[in-house]
Amino acid sequence: QRRLDRAYKVDRHDRSRCRLHLVPDDTSAGDAPPYAQVRLERAITSLVGPSTKIAEFEANEDGDIIRVHVDHEESAKCAVAGFRLRAERTVSAMMPGRWRANWDLEGDKVTFEQRPSLPTSIWLPIDPIPDDVDDLLLNYRKVKIPVGEDEDGRRIWWHPALVPQALISGGTGSGKTSTVHAIIATITRYGWPVWILDAKRIEFLDHRDWPNVQIVATTLEQQVALVHRVWQLMEYRYQLIEEGKVRVDDLEPLVVILDEYAEFVANLLDWYATVKVKGDPTKPRTLQEVGSLARKARTARIHLIISMQRPDVALLGGAGGETRSNFGQRISMGRLDPAGAMMMWENAYTG
Repeated sequence: QRRLDRAYKVDRHDRSRCRLHLVPDDTSAGDAPPYAQVRLERAITSLVGPSTKIAEFEANEDGDIIRVHVDHEESAKCAVAGFRLRAERTVSAMMPGRWRANWDLEGDKVTFEQRPSLPTSIWLPIDPIPDDVDDLLLNYRKVKIPVGEDEDGRRIWWHPALVPQALISGGTGSGKTSTVHAIIATITRYGWPVWILDAKRIEFLDHRDWPNVQIVATTLEQQVALVHRVWQLMEYRYQLIEEGKVRVDDLEPLVVILDEYAEFVANLLDWYATVKVKGDPTKPRTLQEVGSLARKARTARIHLIISMQRPDVALLGGAGGETRSNFGQRISMGRLDPAGAMMMWENAYTG
């Protein structure tokens, strides 16, 4: 009982093997707290520190613990992000379900609680068509695109005027392309023009006749031309701004989607080897143009959406992730391996 904080009684005695078989003795527990509560309290005290005090346990109708409120005096220790992550992961591993920790670092309090269950999919409500759909300059800062909900049911939005570029990763069947389709459906309802590079050649065929979708590039030659045309438009807009002929606020937005970017780059390199002649650069100029768009397009109000199955370091600015850093809106579908999580979120545990 001293070892396990629970009373036991002898169930049977195997004399030939010198073994006592013990079972919990619930009849002697009296008013003692449930074993799960004692076990969790002991674990939290060990994790956070000896000054830990359990302020309150909360249970559901079945008597299962769903929330623990803790006071402590370990502010310096808890200020370290790695320590907080370790505590949360330990409690989640010990208790049934998925657990999270909400830290009040100023008040020296922490609440461990069960995470809500996630549905397999959700349908986001569609807002009415705006009245200013034909005035792209007027509605530019109003446009917000729903991309999901967090585990507490709060809507997650992408605001292109605030976060111009988006990066979406996810393996086959994870819902990546469906998410891009949903973004197209929403952004075009605001009247914004959309250009699409379809590396798989068949994912966006139905969008050829979609309102405000101006280009769907399926062949590799069309795709190279699309990237070059976007780059030319960006440079032209920069020239107009430099010459004082327009202001940034005078530019209408354009959304450019580079779907399955890794597939496009692989096809591009193979194709370039067949058309390259003596004196041409070692790598196709198209790659430089995409990098330039990632760095500069937002000022010209050209919004990039790049999707790929895995966040590849080589495709996103090398080990430093220079290109990746320009994509403030990021979405990862499905589980990530540690390398992919570091590339997308700079945290090996995310996903």
